[in-house]
Amino acid sequence: MKLYVMKNFMVGPNNLKIKTNKHKLKLAFSHRASADEISDPRFSLNIFNFKPYEHPTNQLEVDENELFDVIGEVIGHGTVELYNQGGKTSTFMNLELEDHERNNISAALWGEFVDEILPHLDGSPNQPVIVVIQLIKAHIKQIV
Repeated sequence: MKLYVMKNFMVGPNNLKIKTNKHKLKLAFSHRASADEISDPRFSLNIFNFKPYEHPTNQLEVDENELFDVIGEVIGHGTVELYNQGGKTSTFMNLELEDHERNNISAALWGEFVDEILPHLDGSPNQPVIVVIQLIKAHIKQIV
């Protein structure tokens, strides 16, 4: 596994007749794009614990104490809301994510992560927003 810094690339639909992968999006490089291999001993190449979308939604096998990572396209989001607990107020926002197989999950972002993603969600409505969310936790929905 190697580490690269990429600049000036575009993300677009994977609509080629012959596809090298099943993902609906692809990276496109123009003459200005660059991808340079770098070495950074502080950057672990085994930092992700990606799980398929079925993992957090499987109510029988999910472990609410396990932290894992997901990647997906933001296909919808709620409004920024306030949450007050113990006299401390936080902001949160719900996201709807879709993976390359068109599976969907919901995720909530809290605090500074809301502030970080808002410019991307509001910035260009015709461009996909792809997120990697690390160290998330599944919650079993209580059926009432």
